[in-house]
Amino acid sequence: MAVSPANAELLEGLTFVFVCVDKEGVRRELATLLLEKDIPFIDTGMGLDRSAAGLTGMVRTTLSRPESRPMIEAEFTTPAHEVAENIYHTNIQTADLNALNAATAVMMFKKYAGYYAEMPQTWQSLLTVQTGSTIRYPC
Repeated sequence: MAVSPANAELLEGLTFVFVCVDKEGVRRELATLLLEKDIPFIDTGMGLDRSAAGLTGMVRTTLSRPESRPMIEAEFTTPAHEVAENIYHTNIQTADLNALNAATAVMMFKKYAGYYAEMPQTWQSLLTVQTGSTIRYPC
């Protein structure tokens, strides 16, 4: 069952949410509900393309917390658009990238919860598939 404004009461009592949705409109609707209820969350996603050299793209992990609220609101209130050419939607097998994104989300949560040190506090992490480089955006 998908969470929507019609059944937003499903979010009552939650203190943190992991979001992994591949439809932009649904992702934004859920993020809006979580922001309205002041429930911190981590949102994951990826965008992949095929090139002559192989797959390229980004793996994204985003944390909504009080310090990142302005950035999160900007990210989720800009006009939404579905990326028609994202080959992730063609059932391409990217279990390794999915696992990497999940592990990054758990590490980000553990930093948020104080289990791991975090310097500086980060609201978004982007991994470039073709180079393996990671870009972190501080709060």
